Amino acid sequence: MKRSMLFAMGLLLVPVAAHGQLEIGLDAGMSLNTGFEVGESETAFSIPTGYARVGVPAGNALSIEALLGFDYFSSGDNSVNQITFVPGANFSFGTGGGYVRGEAAVTRVGSDNGTTSNSSSQFGLGAAAGLKKAIAGGPVSYRLEAGFLRWLENADDGREAFNQLRVLFGISAAVN
Repeated sequence: MKRSMLFAMGLLLVPVAAHGQLEIGLDAGMSLNTGFEVGESETAFSIPTGYARVGVPAGNALSIEALLGFDYFSSGDNSVNQITFVPGANFSFGTGGGYVRGEAAVTRVGSDNGTTSNSSSQFGLGAAAGLKKAIAGGPVSYRLEAGFLRWLENADDGREAFNQLRVLFGISAAVN
């Protein structure tokens, strides 16, 4: 299943070569992780949370975008890193800049305590709604997005299912 999911995510990059325009940007905001199923309920806030955003238009009302996140924590000999990839399809509606987004996600967490290294992965499905507006009619846009991801359980790696709510504010630029 992991290989098929990675293959499907790779197919999302095909429109880049076909269309020739790329949008890149940075997002910041907060996320709330809740709804853990094992043990006591746990709520975690991340402020700020940050993503790089890469997108390509795939039609008049459709664009393919991916959020890319990287976190690294270190203390003494212990370290933890997390890479998150959230590709999605944005469907624009109206002329006001509103859109809805369907997305799939994958994250990989690695840890090292100086003597042993471990890694685990997790997949998720979600949706978001947002507003994207051009600044002064130019190639630079700002955006506000609220999203929900349901991270699925991966019992093989000891990762339990949970819900993630996020609110992001970002700025991006279209480049040819």
